[in-house]
Amino acid sequence: MRRGTIDRTLTSVVICRVATDRLPEFLQLVEEFEDAPPPAFCLEREAWSKVGDPDAYCLIERWADLPSLQAHQASDRHRALLGGIRALGRLEGERLLGGVALGTERAPALAQLVVHDLRNPLAAVSALVSVVEERIAGAAGLEQEAEDLRVARAECRRISRMLSDLLVLSRIERKRLHPHRAATPVRKLLDDVACAIAARVAASGVLVLVEADATVAPLDRELVRRLLDNLAENALRHVHAGDRIQLAAHTEGGKLLRIAVRNTGPEVPARVQRKLFQADVLSDGGAGGTGLGLYVCRLVAEAHAGSISLVTRAGWSVSFEVVLPLGAEPRSAS
Repeated sequence: MRRGTIDRTLTSVVICRVATDRLPEFLQLVEEFEDAPPPAFCLEREAWSKVGDPDAYCLIERWADLPSLQAHQASDRHRALLGGIRALGRLEGERLLGGVALGTERAPALAQLVVHDLRNPLAAVSALVSVVEERIAGAAGLEQEAEDLRVARAECRRISRMLSDLLVLSRIERKRLHPHRAATPVRKLLDDVACAIAARVAASGVLVLVEADATVAPLDRELVRRLLDNLAENALRHVHAGDRIQLAAHTEGGKLLRIAVRNTGPEVPARVQRKLFQADVLSDGGAGGTGLGLYVCRLVAEAHAGSISLVTRAGWSVSFEVVLPLGAEPRSAS
């Protein structure tokens, strides 16, 4: 594969379906296609097999600009490649990620394709872990195995959250994250988040407090729930027995909604604070919870024309606070 320095580029994808017995011919076709220089500069090219579907393949190319991509697509060599693919199997379309879809169909971004293929096997693994947990529950001499399964189940939940974050990021990167605002009872939203972590809270000896009035705010409930889930999971990951987590919300002057997720666990180190809310996918998720989660929180807040920050609050060692403009006057639930 040719490699190059990639900054902000266009990514084109040719998606096809080739039977397993014709795979060698397909790979040979792609290899021959790569040997000849394109009519315009291609930064990177690779063949990618869809996860969980051995007959589906993507030829992925990254281009420096739209004119280069268009020149490539108009070339005889590119048309010959598509003809060869049709001879070996079925051409399912050409797509442009991060821009306008090519051709007549609108396609999901690459992240959506990956997430779709990973969800089913992840659900199967999580279900099997739960089944084995039930089988050995209370069995003498298997305490360590039970603990290992508990950790495995927690990791399955973490991967599931990461997949959800990838879908949100995919929408953002394709400039399709437009909040669908609806009247949302904020207290109910916080209660739902607290309920989702209740079992693990009880097992860890942590106290969760919910403090909010009856405000109903114009929010995209799905996106704000994603934000709150990330903050709550982040807090739960860092607290210890005897610590407290607070989910709080209140309005300020009838114009702003402040939502906070606080805890009494370890403070966020100064070195970590400098990169909070940045996309840091290589992070190990250490203190402060850097990685995709807080980055998604920031983008969700910004999609609501708001902001998120780490704030100093008396009585709390960590306080992540989201400020969202209400626009219209908030109203109270009856």
